[in-house]
Amino acid sequence: MRFDCKVGLIVNLPRFVRKKTCEEFIEANLQWILTHFENSRQYQEEIRWNQFYLFGQWVEFDTLRIYLDKDFLVSLQKTLQKWDSSLENLQESLLVQKLWQALLQGEILSASSPIKVKFKSLLIALYQKALESYVSSRIGEISQAMQLFPCEISYGKSYRQLGCCKTKKQSIRLSLRLALMPFVCIDSVIIHELAHLRYPNHQQDFWNLVRKFDTNPQSIKEWLHLNSYLNAQLYQCIFR
Repeated sequence: MRFDCKVGLIVNLPRFVRKKTCEEFIEANLQWILTHFENSRQYQEEIRWNQFYLFGQWVEFDTLRIYLDKDFLVSLQKTLQKWDSSLENLQESLLVQKLWQALLQGEILSASSPIKVKFKSLLIALYQKALESYVSSRIGEISQAMQLFPCEISYGKSYRQLGCCKTKKQSIRLSLRLALMPFVCIDSVIIHELAHLRYPNHQQDFWNLVRKFDTNPQSIKEWLHLNSYLNAQLYQCIFR
């Protein structure tokens, strides 16, 4: 049982549990629900329209230029003009800002709008480019230290699973949700998944290896405890 995007309550129960049993479970834990609901409200943070959220912090749109290649900008310009013909000859940072505002101000575009689908694909591509850039700058150092080298690194949009490892293929998969989290959290996931290349399960040897290279394996849970509302809200808007 947990609170998720927009402070919704999610209850995970066995598949064939009756509705009445679920209601009784919620009623029995009502005090816990009310307490955690009030606590979660303390950490709510509104989305900013004049800044971009990347790696756990709000940044200026100008800082994104290192991730913008020519093909991306051409596609973005064409899509924005289809949506609003007055948007032409804008600077790179303003193009991304218009994309950000158009997509996250959900009332502007209907859920099934082809333009919205294209906007999402462009924003996801931008986040993936940023995450790939950081991972490529860290994976060599971490792999060398651990003496564990993945044959392949891929990316997906999983919410609950920040990373996974295919031991037989010696490959790891990272969630794009990590692009919304601080570098220390990304490093923790990289270390965790690299350790799985040697130990498939979470046995003691696995955790001994993880703790050798990650002094605070709980950093992700600690960060999410304080930022779960904004993180879930942005994930919902961008990746779902």
